[in-house]
Amino acid sequence: MQVKNTPPRIQALSAPVFKLPEHHVLSNDISIWGFFDDSQEITRIDFVFDSGKWEEKAPEIAHCVAKLFKSGTHLMNAFQMSASIDYLGSTIKAYAGYHGFTISLYTLRKNIFPSLELLNDCLQDNIFPENEFETYIRNTNSKLIVQEEKTEFLAEKSFRNALFGETHPYGYIPDKQWVERLNLQEIKEYFLHQVQNKKPTIYIAGSYDHQVIQEIKQLFAQKQYAKPLPARQHLIYSNPQFHFELNKKGSIQSSIAMGKRSINKMHPDFAKLSLTNVIFGGYFGSRLMKNIREDKGYTYGIYSALQTYRHDANIFIQTETSNEYTRSCIEEIKIEINKLQQELISNRELSQAKSYLLGKYLSRIDGAFSQMETFKNYQIEGLNIHSFNTFAKTIQAVSQQDITDMAQKYLSYEDMYQITAGN
Repeated sequence: MQVKNTPPRIQALSAPVFKLPEHHVLSNDISIWGFFDDSQEITRIDFVFDSGKWEEKAPEIAHCVAKLFKSGTHLMNAFQMSASIDYLGSTIKAYAGYHGFTISLYTLRKNIFPSLELLNDCLQDNIFPENEFETYIRNTNSKLIVQEEKTEFLAEKSFRNALFGETHPYGYIPDKQWVERLNLQEIKEYFLHQVQNKKPTIYIAGSYDHQVIQEIKQLFAQKQYAKPLPARQHLIYSNPQFHFELNKKGSIQSSIAMGKRSINKMHPDFAKLSLTNVIFGGYFGSRLMKNIREDKGYTYGIYSALQTYRHDANIFIQTETSNEYTRSCIEEIKIEINKLQQELISNRELSQAKSYLLGKYLSRIDGAFSQMETFKNYQIEGLNIHSFNTFAKTIQAVSQQDITDMAQKYLSYEDMYQITAGN
């Protein structure tokens, strides 16, 4: 008897819906947002402070504080602290984003409480030893020497400087001049005012129960926090010059960075522009990839991204190519922009891009850790998580004409910054 193989039915993706987490509020008004999943004996707890790079007095301060978070207390030096964390099979990391300073704990369920105590020791008793600070400066400068030999680094640095200004939190990337200007007193002041004395929001995901919430309360519900200070203000100083050519002797290829300021997630056009960016250069099947990588062979890869922040956003196009193809590559980017502005895309191309983007959003609610990360990032950017659901529904309704309209409105080639770095 012959068995007939029937392929599975292909169905269109439905709009993902974000399930709200459980919410606890401690006596000192700290919020805990919980995403439960007991499929593994692993728990992640994030403490997020409303500070980050936005609250720095000068560039690189917040990043330095994050790197030195486990540098030592009155009772343990950096080595002893790391050894104690490793003994528990846990990981503690600190990260300075644009609008959030995050301390993350990854641990086995059975070791949550001793791991939290170590994290709290770093949080309440970090002394920032001078030798650890000096080691950080030396190591960072050594890494930057290597980075500054890369044309990709130089092009992106110049792009961000031109777009927002070289001291703006969105505009600078690590640089030796900022690292060498750091001083230990500024590091300690930032940690005191922007981390220790700021009320955190706590996010927990994975395996936990009521007892874990009680343990968090025991450690963190007692402290009273100062009234928040007004947020810092940062003026944007965009460079009036739009084209930059950075010469890097000996480089066998050139890096291209192009783009402009754009709209963030709060804007009503954001979902439509996100889909337009996917079609233009946001995934492997994009127009930039098909033309410049597959048809012309100018590069191994090219992409565009819609990068969003709490107060601003930008479109960013990046690629590397042989020096001989630099001009041709830029010309083809221009051609693809013009096509998107002047010609309706096919229903097939639109459907494929929608499926990709909805699939990407579906992955953001796949499991407790992904859900926590998505929810946390929306809150850091000042967004209600309900906009996640609105975004997905909007994507499903985008038309061919919408893509043309978005390209005309937001992808103007004439006012894009254009930076090349190479020989």
